[in-house]
Amino acid sequence: HNSAHILAMEQAKSVLDSPDHCVLVLQGGRDSSALPAFTDALVKDLLGRGTKLTYGAYPELDHGSITTDAKSVGEALAFIRKRR
Repeated sequence: HNSAHILAMEQAKSVLDSPDHCVLVLQGGRDSSALPAFTDALVKDLLGRGTKLTYGAYPELDHGSITTDAKSVGEALAFIRKRR
């Protein structure tokens, strides 16, 4: 395991333990920076803790394209609009 990924997961868990948080996670299946396996594990753990979470998986996208793809950007904007 990459220690940076594990540290990031632990930091995210400590911040997100509050029931007041609502989280959007968008994951590209071809992402080599934020590895899908680590994101899947984090999402599973957070859901198990009761975190309000929306998870969008995009198998065809990588770390950069997830921020420009019309569908993933649309999901992010809808998430933000819903919480305004």
